[in-house]
Amino acid sequence: MANVEYSDFMRSFDMAKNMYEISFYFSDDKYSKEHMIGYQIKYEQEKPYWIGVCDIINGCEFSSAEELLTAKVFDGKSMLDRWDEKFHL
Repeated sequence: MANVEYSDFMRSFDMAKNMYEISFYFSDDKYSKEHMIGYQIKYEQEKPYWIGVCDIINGCEFSSAEELLTAKVFDGKSMLDRWDEKFHL
């Protein structure tokens, strides 16, 4: 798995509107979990960005990539908060 700079990931994810799903993990998770985020173009006018496998049962949806990446849904922290904690695609 690749370790990616946050700014590069944010730019790519925000621009790649047809990116349905990305799997990733934090190598320091207490329990090994594969998390998922994505974008669904059919919900573009509402909340097209989504997170699966997080603190919220059945995941959650967001209006923007920034909102998704700053949501505190990974053990009470956001992806941005945990980026330096061994985030891997």
